[in-house]
Amino acid sequence: MKTGMESIYEDIHILQEFVTLHGVTLSVHVYEVDGMLIDTGAKSIAPHVQAFVDRYRPEQAFITHMHEDHYGMAGWLQREKEIPIYIHPMSVEAAAFPPVLPRYRELFWGNPEPFHPLPLQPVHETNHHRFQIVETPGHAPDHAVLYDAEHGWLFSGDLFLGPKIKICIRGESMPTLIDSLRKVLALDFDTLFCAHAGVVPDGKQRLRQKLNHLEEIEAIIAERRRQGWNLREITRSLFPKRPPIYHLSHGEWSPIHIVQSFFHQCSPENSF
Repeated sequence: MKTGMESIYEDIHILQEFVTLHGVTLSVHVYEVDGMLIDTGAKSIAPHVQAFVDRYRPEQAFITHMHEDHYGMAGWLQREKEIPIYIHPMSVEAAAFPPVLPRYRELFWGNPEPFHPLPLQPVHETNHHRFQIVETPGHAPDHAVLYDAEHGWLFSGDLFLGPKIKICIRGESMPTLIDSLRKVLALDFDTLFCAHAGVVPDGKQRLRQKLNHLEEIEAIIAERRRQGWNLREITRSLFPKRPPIYHLSHGEWSPIHIVQSFFHQCSPENSF
């Protein structure tokens, strides 16, 4: 089942999309502010995105990172609306060659079309807003967020998601995510616009809660490693339950990836 609903926060237009598959419901938000689309939504919910775009007629689009629920409609936007699309420089070439998705992700979000974006710059402007682009790897190597200092807004992509983390997709780096959270928390903002949790009015406080939570997990893992616990023992002790997406994804989404990323800390090179 696929549905969509629209709302408005101040002068920001919001499209929230829902997809349900085998009892698992996922949602993603698309934001339009001052003629700019922030993420494009998923190919699987194309009619909702197309109606949203036709209603508000964005003049450009910003992609927070190259995951199919965020850039799925970029190819259509470029082909049909001929608007510029911006993404982290490391993903400009990759956008022309979308990866083959696991079947469950294809069913949830659809297969994106190729597109040809422009590289982000450190500052991005619309007619009435000036956004600082902040690189925030961790969830994905190319992840970037938009910070509007004048309004105290942070369009955070998948940086937040929620104050506690219980599962993540294979390839995420929690130590790198911690660094990104610390970087963003040095900024002066109140309202956070999350791609999945939606509008979070006390966004900075909630983001700090997530950082504290990850630092606590990091400390527990380090202590248990010193005591000789192995990867699976630590994972079972910290995350005894498996959400439905674990089974649906055949383990691509799993709490073991959280623990493993602390076992193998790495910080990818990705700068403008």
